[in-house]
Amino acid sequence: FMCHCRPGFVGLQCEAEIDECLSDPCSPEGTDKCLDLDNKFNCECNEGYTGLMCETNIDDCKSSPCMNGGICRDGVAKFTCECPPGWTGARCEKDIGSCTNQPCQNDANCIDLFQDFFCVCPSGTDGKQCETAPERCIGNPCMHGGSCQDFGSGLNCTCPRDYSGVGCQYEFDACQANVCQNGATCVDNGPGYQCICPAGYTGKNCDQDIIDCKENSCPPTATCIDLTNRFYCQCPFNLTGDDCRKPIQIDYDLSFHEPSASSAALVVPFHMQAEDSLTIGMWVQFSHRDEPGVFFTLYSTPSSHSVQGRRALIQAHSSGVQVSLFPELQDVFLAFHEYATINDGQWHHIAIVWTQGTLTLITEGLIAGKVENYGSGKELPQYAWVVLGKPRPDSSKAYTEAGFEGKITKVQIWNRALDFTNEIQKQVRDCRTEPVLHTGLVLTWTGYDDINGGVERMVPSHCSQHICPPGYTGPECDQLTVDKLPPHVDYCPGDLWVIARNGSAVVTWDEPRFTDNVGVVRVEEKGGHRPGQTLLWGTYHVAYVAFDAAGNSATCAFKVYLLSEFCPALADPVGGVQMCKDWGSGGQFKVCEIACNSGLKFSQPVPKFYTCSAEGFWRPTNDPSLPMVYPACSSAKQAQRVFKVNMLFPTSVLCNEAGQGVLRQKVKNAINSLNRDWNFCSHSIEGTKECKDLNIDVKCDHRSSRPKRANDDTAVYELELQVPVKSDPVSHSSSQARASVQRLLEGLILEQDQFDVHDTLPNTVPDPASLSLTSDYACPQGQVVVAPDCVPCAVGTYYSKETKSCVHCPVGTYQSESGQLHCIDCPLIAGRPGVTIAPGARTAAQCKERCPAGKYYDDETGLCRPCGHGFFQPKEGSFRCQLCGLGKITRSTEATSQDECKDECASGKQLAGDGTCEQCPRGTYRTQGLEPACVSCPTGRTTPKTGGATIEECSLPICHPGTYLNGSLNTCISCKKGTYQPQSQQTKCLQCPPNTSTKKQAATSKTDCWNPCEMQGSEMHCDTNAYCLLIPETSDFKCECKPGFNGTGKVCTDVCKGYCENKGTCVKDARGQPSCRCVGSFIGPHCGQKSEFAYIAGGIAATVVFLIIIALFVWMICARSERRREPKKLVAQTNDQTGSQVNFYYGGAPYAESVAPSHHSTYAHYYDDEEDGWEMPNFYNETYMKESLHNGKMNSLARSNASIYGNKDDLYDRLKRHAYPGKKDKSDSESEGQ
Repeated sequence: FMCHCRPGFVGLQCEAEIDECLSDPCSPEGTDKCLDLDNKFNCECNEGYTGLMCETNIDDCKSSPCMNGGICRDGVAKFTCECPPGWTGARCEKDIGSCTNQPCQNDANCIDLFQDFFCVCPSGTDGKQCETAPERCIGNPCMHGGSCQDFGSGLNCTCPRDYSGVGCQYEFDACQANVCQNGATCVDNGPGYQCICPAGYTGKNCDQDIIDCKENSCPPTATCIDLTNRFYCQCPFNLTGDDCRKPIQIDYDLSFHEPSASSAALVVPFHMQAEDSLTIGMWVQFSHRDEPGVFFTLYSTPSSHSVQGRRALIQAHSSGVQVSLFPELQDVFLAFHEYATINDGQWHHIAIVWTQGTLTLITEGLIAGKVENYGSGKELPQYAWVVLGKPRPDSSKAYTEAGFEGKITKVQIWNRALDFTNEIQKQVRDCRTEPVLHTGLVLTWTGYDDINGGVERMVPSHCSQHICPPGYTGPECDQLTVDKLPPHVDYCPGDLWVIARNGSAVVTWDEPRFTDNVGVVRVEEKGGHRPGQTLLWGTYHVAYVAFDAAGNSATCAFKVYLLSEFCPALADPVGGVQMCKDWGSGGQFKVCEIACNSGLKFSQPVPKFYTCSAEGFWRPTNDPSLPMVYPACSSAKQAQRVFKVNMLFPTSVLCNEAGQGVLRQKVKNAINSLNRDWNFCSHSIEGTKECKDLNIDVKCDHRSSRPKRANDDTAVYELELQVPVKSDPVSHSSSQARASVQRLLEGLILEQDQFDVHDTLPNTVPDPASLSLTSDYACPQGQVVVAPDCVPCAVGTYYSKETKSCVHCPVGTYQSESGQLHCIDCPLIAGRPGVTIAPGARTAAQCKERCPAGKYYDDETGLCRPCGHGFFQPKEGSFRCQLCGLGKITRSTEATSQDECKDECASGKQLAGDGTCEQCPRGTYRTQGLEPACVSCPTGRTTPKTGGATIEECSLPICHPGTYLNGSLNTCISCKKGTYQPQSQQTKCLQCPPNTSTKKQAATSKTDCWNPCEMQGSEMHCDTNAYCLLIPETSDFKCECKPGFNGTGKVCTDVCKGYCENKGTCVKDARGQPSCRCVGSFIGPHCGQKSEFAYIAGGIAATVVFLIIIALFVWMICARSERRREPKKLVAQTNDQTGSQVNFYYGGAPYAESVAPSHHSTYAHYYDDEEDGWEMPNFYNETYMKESLHNGKMNSLARSNASIYGNKDDLYDRLKRHAYPGKKDKSDSESEGQ
């Protein structure tokens, strides 16, 4: 057979496909590859080529891609633009910025123009590129050694380290700028500073933390965490111990004892490892029922090794849980149920779960609160830190700053949400035996080693143990316990200081509060003191003792100080200053040092400190009752220094005057010789340089104190030498060597042996062992030695020759000058010698009047005042009085003896002149222990009777004249009208005489009673046409007008006044009722109406007038038909001005002002339709009718017209029908011109 193959196949059986691509039909430049198809091929073109054979290069410039005049050069699958000057970019779309190369100099601002630029030059520069600039560093403008750098547009000063500012003009205070960090101490060294770093930091500014973690600091399995000045070895999870090999022990409680201080925290933060879920579980027990406090706080931290910059996330309080996981969201507070509080003394399990935006608070396995959509889609912080007990806030204030007293255990955190129905319920079931849920556990119950305050670790845990009521124990709380615990002092007052100017005061305090595990049965005060008791000046020890049923006791003790004043402020010493500080509890006590100003010193010894403590007065003092005054300062001058030399010269020969003279001269020569070299004497003779004021005394003594030997003689020369010398050191006149005077004298006597006289006095030798060399100072009288100066006795003191010291001026004297030998007596005041309050007065102004016994001088008023009740003073010239004592009182305010102090009277009584008790008068009261004598009630009050004991008995008001006391209401009521009361405190008012009363209430005198009806002239109470009547029910007066008169009584008007109209006559009957007698046709009660006869007559007249008018109309019609072409107009009759007018005006006369009575009259023009020259008369009936008919003043003609037409309206309507409105093209003026 033979196969005829279809195109594209060959072979005997057409089995071979022809490959059309073998002949390379596609363009080699534009073809990527040739695809052999069935009897055809397909050329796949490279990018940029097209056509069947990919032989055509696509023209990429066809779309004119080049901009701004650029020339397009086509390439393969691309194009190139040749840009004109000023343009760049692939399409020539970018303007070549002339500012690209920053042509402007000296910091000028470059503005890009097309193919150009413009430089905005800084001040002082110029040129196209601002290249011209002045030399700015000329003259070295930088201060304090600063280096000047000119950068064209300005200059810059590189300042030394200790200076700053534009021109280095400010000295840099590094310490004030707080350059030292981390609590370092800054020391300003002038040209620099030094930071003294705290432990754990280093660096110039103490800003570098010293790395405490070394290579072998922690076990191999632990992670070393570097802290401040320490490190922490963090063991692997669930392991502990020094070598991190021991499993952790979680069977323990942490007990917190001080709510204000106790807290336990993790040493380092932990990794939360949580993003969208979190569970916190714990057990907590409050020690005291209903006691508030925070027990758990979770903080977020920025790193795993530092808690700086922390923020509170969750804080658990006795009332609920505050949640602030995300700072951008509003905080959430989940409260515990009121019926399931956690601060009831029992253990409670608390769980806080946040997952997928749902926040849940669970207590005892029950949901206490839930919030939806809180933080949905948000992530939790990476690191966290837990604090148990008192919070430790960083910068923001905590929810509350108080911790709690109680226990906490099993604080655990998971990075997932525990199942509420299963896992959490198992945790609640048993605190100690339930296994730990390790899945997702990121914080277990360990690592709370950062302890503050009283925190105790208790092993084993007492978690979930039921707390029995006080006095019971056992699983069922049914076993009585032996109470060995004493009561607890919950509150004990501190010491009290009470100021009482008059010697006594009522002292109150809050009594102590005790609690006991079973109960407090009684509280006793051992000293008999109680709050509200009156106490005198002094110190009182108050002690409360609480007992429980088992006899256990607890004591609260404190002191009460009753003082006249407490640590009064002291004035600075004269010529000096004082430096005082607070000390003691609460800083309420004082301690002061005093010092004199430069060049001054105290002339009397002063203590190092003056102190004022609980007694309230300053120490040291000889008399606490006298005011403390610091010693005064005096000017100090250098004292004369005197060396005293004492030495024995034993001799075997007779001690005589010749020998004394020899020894005296020997000593004198030795001293003068030494002075020539060293010039140590205070005063030397010019030329010879011999010492002046040299005092040498030699005595013979046959009773030597030296131990005698067998061959010793008893004779001895005693040398006493006094040398006034200069201050140390002194200098050698030639070598300028320096030495002390004592060293020179010792060398002179002991080393140079210049006092040896054996050459002149045989058998006489100095005894070195007896040498006594002392230095002293000498001052003139009136001055004392205060080494190395002489100080005159200060003001307020005098120099005592006996004691050679400064002594305070006695009471009654003063001294205002220094260095005096005596004091000045006070001058006479009020005829008696003046007296001072204390010794040491310094001016005559301190001399006060010498008050007699029974009085004291009041410095505030400058007067002698009586001592007052309960005080006495037996001495004259006193400045205060003595208290009689508690329960004692004096009758007189000027008692002079303690014998006048009597037992205080009972309340409601006071001490009488004879020493007995008398009742307080009415209006006064007295309470025993509070008032010394009866005192008056408050203003406006009095007592019901005598013997008022308290101010509460001043219960009655004082009713003044014009009032009386209502006994049932205890109020003062004003006397009503018609009564009076001239006296105070009466129970009723007096009645006025008959037919009299008072003008108003609260009358105080009988003369206030009057009868106004008896007054005459201007004082009359009623009108002359009125009766004056007394009203017995109200004791008031009333005025009634007489019959025939109307009014108030005080003003009465005749009833006939204006009663009758139209000249009617008023007549009154016997009862005074008025009536009118009318005149003419007027009738009615007031003559205000017309008789009807007049109206009938008027109607007849009107009818007659109407008939006449009709006749006239008929006549006019007839006359009109016969008139000529220019008819003659009739002249209108002249109206009189009396109001009687005829109705018609005939003729051609125009309307004029003289004719018409008013411009407002309605008028009509009657005319002939065919001939305009003739006019009908004008009608003025409306005005006439309005005026005449209304006023009723018509003549007979008017009345006739009225009767014809019936009334005004009918007549007006008739005239209106005949009225001509006038031609539209003519005005009134044209009518007038016709």
